[in-house]
Amino acid sequence: MTTIRMDPHGHLYDAYSVRAWCSAALTNLQAGDDSLAVVVVVDRQGQNSLDRLRREVPLFGSWKDLPGSPAGVAEVDSRKLLVIQGVQYVSSERIEVLGLGVRRVLSDGLAAGEYIESILKGGGVPCLPWSPGKWLGSRGRLVKTFLDAHSPATLAVGDIAIRSVLGPPSSLLRYARQRGYQVFYGTDPLP
Repeated sequence: MTTIRMDPHGHLYDAYSVRAWCSAALTNLQAGDDSLAVVVVVDRQGQNSLDRLRREVPLFGSWKDLPGSPAGVAEVDSRKLLVIQGVQYVSSERIEVLGLGVRRVLSDGLAAGEYIESILKGGGVPCLPWSPGKWLGSRGRLVKTFLDAHSPATLAVGDIAIRSVLGPPSSLLRYARQRGYQVFYGTDPLP
């Protein structure tokens, strides 16, 4: 049986070394013979990390596109990393909406609900990631509205690795768990 170790909220910024990024992902996800390392690389507007990986991974390893999907496999030092393309939208309400398994088709600045619907229509998984301060006040009320309007089958929520050192769990994350929502844990590395 293969264990899947996934980071659903990765970024590949221009300043990052692709080789170091792949090696760190494989190490952090403890990829081994009985596990599969997976990163969903969520691009901000103007980025296309999958194209960059296609160009640069062959310089130190091998890259194979997965036909018919926005994904590929990087093989580095005999270890494999499945990379799935995703997007990070910033809505007009200043809420982040991730699209896991989809390519960018919209620009930033639209209503968060429009991104959720577009991601669903594109066959991806929409995810509302928790970030410091972004689920408070009016934005928090909007997140709760989405949790009430959707179901765990059509929306996920995200948490970041550093949240545990920033303070107690978010009341909205607790609410989402109580309603049966999947909580994806990711690194969300800052630029």
